[in-house]
Amino acid sequence: MTRVLLTFDWFLKYTAEQAVGLRANGAEVLVVCRDHLGEFGGDRAEWATLIEMMRSAGVEVHVIEGRVSSLRALRTAAAARRRIGSWKPDIVHVHENLDPWLLLVSRGVPLVETIHDVQPHPGHPEHDIVRRNIGRAWRRLAKAYIVHGEKLRVDLRSRAGGRPIAVIPIGVKAAPAPDPIPEQQTILFLGRLEPYKGLHVLVEAMQEVWRARPDVVLVVAGRGPSAAEVPEHPKIRRLLRYVSEEEVDRLLAQATLVAAPYIEASQSAVVSLAVARGIPTVVTDQGSLAELAPDPSLVVPAGDVSALAESLLAHLDHGPELRARVYEMACGLSWTVVGKMSIAFYDELREG
Repeated sequence: MTRVLLTFDWFLKYTAEQAVGLRANGAEVLVVCRDHLGEFGGDRAEWATLIEMMRSAGVEVHVIEGRVSSLRALRTAAAARRRIGSWKPDIVHVHENLDPWLLLVSRGVPLVETIHDVQPHPGHPEHDIVRRNIGRAWRRLAKAYIVHGEKLRVDLRSRAGGRPIAVIPIGVKAAPAPDPIPEQQTILFLGRLEPYKGLHVLVEAMQEVWRARPDVVLVVAGRGPSAAEVPEHPKIRRLLRYVSEEEVDRLLAQATLVAAPYIEASQSAVVSLAVARGIPTVVTDQGSLAELAPDPSLVVPAGDVSALAESLLAHLDHGPELRARVYEMACGLSWTVVGKMSIAFYDELREG
């Protein structure tokens, strides 16, 4: 039985599902993570729900607590390191992070790193030299890498030093059935409002959409530096704040289409959430976003306002057949399937 140590700072929403998917494939899983709540808008209840979900599935969880420079972090990191030493993992699977404690407690075991963003997103601030060196240390320690799309593997290859790169998609927690098509025609933009996500392109494209379909509502939900790009408009519902998981559920249920007009991207957890419910998503040709579109008509050139408007208009009146196609694709990307792919890659590395 493969013993997998998962370690990460951010990405709890992702990694909790990953841990459960690995357990479903028979792996023993130990998670070591931080107690940061930035991913949850400061909501400890949401964070605790995911920790409990993992433990209920048989995943052992150790949390390094407190600020990096605190005695509490030192104590909880030392406890985690002792547990890792006695548990003896076969593989460490790390999600890229800049936390020194996670780096220290994970050393000494063959390491696989998931690179979520092969290229830094435009507009993101540069890290200080200490954090940059921690990021480089993870990459030096890695025996192999995982990315979420074939194009991303090509982009990473020149910097991988000949080490193996596996393409394993973001897992999807598929709904029991595709969501029904809502009565109100609604286009949803969901997630962190960052410059690289092309929100301004969507706002401009909506002018063309409204000329043909004045009944359509645009919902923009999330927070971030691009919030100022969302104008006050009678046809725009602005939820410019952290959106809880419960509210995400409701917003997706009300969405006719999801829009991901990114001008630069690797992959998107938001798009994965949408396809898990059979909701068609219009994406751009950046990164590996197109791999989550079951039809080429849902993929548009990045930054092309007219192409985005045309695709949105073409799919506003889609029927259940398109939702069934999106949902069928999602079922092939379940966390259990992803867990099986991951374990096969770990075994290949151990045997090599």
